[in-house]
Amino acid sequence: MKVAPLLFLPFAAQFVLACHHTPPELLAFPASCVRTRDCTEPVTIPDDTLPRGTILGLVVDRFDMRLVGYAQVKIVSTGIITIATEKGAFRLSGLHPGPDTLDIRFIGYQRSWVPVILPQATGVRILVPLQPLGLQISY
Repeated sequence: MKVAPLLFLPFAAQFVLACHHTPPELLAFPASCVRTRDCTEPVTIPDDTLPRGTILGLVVDRFDMRLVGYAQVKIVSTGIITIATEKGAFRLSGLHPGPDTLDIRFIGYQRSWVPVILPQATGVRILVPLQPLGLQISY
């Protein structure tokens, strides 16, 4: 009796395949850098489907575009803080139109201050890539 060989991918191949998976939350973000997986700077897009004074955002890892869950997001002018979901999504509502700054932080990443301008009549979507901290070893 012949037994068909089982096909196992080497670990490195499995890792490469896993890295190319783009979560649907990220694919829904309307920015060209998402498709090319090279969002190195924050991307802000006005969105007339969002209520006035609303920021809807995603926090991602700058290098591999993985969603960064549970990041802290703060509106600097008001001190309002929210925590991103496990999938890196956050929503801030009831904000005043005009310029402001988001302060985003999470363990293992550099803190990021992102300027944002809330339009008079709509909300904005924002994609925030965070820079991972490097590993330092001292002797």
